[in-house]
Amino acid sequence: MANSDKKRLLFVIDSLRNGGIAQSFSQLLKEIDYTLFEVTVVIFHWEESYARLIPNGVRIERVGGLISLMNATGSESRKKGLLHFLIKKAMAVLCL
Repeated sequence: MANSDKKRLLFVIDSLRNGGIAQSFSQLLKEIDYTLFEVTVVIFHWEESYARLIPNGVRIERVGGLISLMNATGSESRKKGLLHFLIKKAMAVLCL
């Protein structure tokens, strides 16, 4: 089946740190028929050790940039500098 004929699946997950969710998600990915589905995983906190949990053929999108700003705590933002802190606060106001 050509890639254009495949159904597309998108999974969004925070991380694959050790735990039940990571194990269940890894098992789910192993059960998918990749001849029928094109699979993309969006992950917010990526570590190279996660690669072993994801089958070949799965597209991995690592989220960074503005999304990582939103995930930072106020104290983490202050440590990264005034600009980072101000951008995070402005984004929080825009989301209200």
